[in-house]
Amino acid sequence: MLFRSFPSHDTPVNSFEFHTCVRTPQAGYLTRYPIAAIIGTIGIILAALYILIPVQRALHGPVTEGNDGLPDLNRRELIAIAPIIASIIGLGFYPKPALDVINPAAKATITKAGMVDPLPTVGGEK
Repeated sequence: MLFRSFPSHDTPVNSFEFHTCVRTPQAGYLTRYPIAAIIGTIGIILAALYILIPVQRALHGPVTEGNDGLPDLNRRELIAIAPIIASIIGLGFYPKPALDVINPAAKATITKAGMVDPLPTVGGEK
C-alpha cells in the first residue's frame, strides 16, 4: 500500500511485477485466498532462510588461520563490480529503463492468459 501511494509519473503503474508484489486490501490474495496466502508467505520466508543461513555461515563466519592478511578487494575486482553496483543503485532510483523492457512481455503474458490488469485504486475508489 505504501508503494502505491508514490508512483512515479514516468513509471507505468500497471506493470505485472507491481501488481503481483503490492495488492490493495480490496483485491488482495489474503482476502480472497487466505490459506494460499499464508502458505505462500511461509514458503517465501523458508526459502529466504534456506539461502541466507548458508551464505551467512560461508561468508560471514570467523576469519580462519592463514586468511587474516588477505585484502578485501583489489583494483581489478573493484573495476569489475563497480558498474554492476552503479546499475543496481541507478535502477533503484530510476527503474523506467528496466520497466520499459519488462512491461511489453508482462502485458503479452497477461493478455495470453486471458487476464485483465486491474486499475489501481486508492481507498477503494477508482
